[in-house]
Amino acid sequence: MSPINFREIPPEKQRKLLLVGSLALASALLFRRQISVSAELVREAVVTKPLPPKRDPSTPTPAGRLFWPVDLSRVRIGPKFMGHAALKTYRHGYGYHTGLDFLTSAVGLKVVAMADGVVVSSTPTASRYGYGHNVLIHHPALGVWTRSSHLYSRDVKAGDVVTAGQQIGRVGDSGTDNVHLHWDVIKLALPNPRFNPHNPATGGVRTPLSGLDPVEEALVRKYFQDPLAFLNARSALNPVTQKVAHA
Repeated sequence: MSPINFREIPPEKQRKLLLVGSLALASALLFRRQISVSAELVREAVVTKPLPPKRDPSTPTPAGRLFWPVDLSRVRIGPKFMGHAALKTYRHGYGYHTGLDFLTSAVGLKVVAMADGVVVSSTPTASRYGYGHNVLIHHPALGVWTRSSHLYSRDVKAGDVVTAGQQIGRVGDSGTDNVHLHWDVIKLALPNPRFNPHNPATGGVRTPLSGLDPVEEALVRKYFQDPLAFLNARSALNPVTQKVAHA
């Protein structure tokens, strides 16, 4: 087959051949680039991107709905957070209230977990005036701990994974002299599960007979936060919960 002299081809056909050649070259270059990009994506997916880690079944899922620890229609909310209250620790004295009291005459009222979490401790406190039967729960998705105290009974043990709204105990008067639930929201890991800022035996300070101790105040503010403000700010997460104020 003899070679074709491009100059002998009519101008109209020359333009068509040039157009076809340009399109063919562009297609070849694009195809080559696609192969290169595809190879890079495959190499990145296979070589550089590890598989997602398997979820630890003991780790709670992120918190969704939040619950008040007791049925609000059955209780009255008592002394507020950081209020000055007479505290019966080793002796009568004044101190700062670390949490919120839910007052009731109904011994055995159900107490539930505020959110998904892991039980850190479930234990009675030895002293007469302490936390009594209490349950401390860590809520990783919220970055806080909650402690339910003065319980009549405890339904969970250390290491248990609990879900929001799950029963963890019942209201009582252990460690105190009147029926109520003392409920703390803790923002920093405690020095120990029994830590009480009013009790020197647990790492706290002895409350004075009169006046207020600035060291005790600093301990309360360091570890605790206002439970009422905490849940009220998040009440939209729980359609059953309504914002409440101190009685």
